[in-house]
Amino acid sequence: MTLGEFQKTLAGLEPGKCAEVPYEIFEQLFPPGIEDDRAKGAAYAFAKASGCVIDHQAHKLAVLFVKEA
Repeated sequence: MTLGEFQKTLAGLEPGKCAEVPYEIFEQLFPPGIEDDRAKGAAYAFAKASGCVIDHQAHKLAVLFVKEA
């Protein structure tokens, strides 16, 4: 998946709905992955620009991008 494809996914979300991104996919979208502060910053900026917030679900090894209302 590319950032452009993911952006289209987020654009199609209804408010309150989310897209779940497993760590492996997160690493592809925002290298080098969830442990890197710059990658997390890039993900937060991307989420904000897409009208979303991030909900880190460490117990599920995933990151949720939740469309704001």
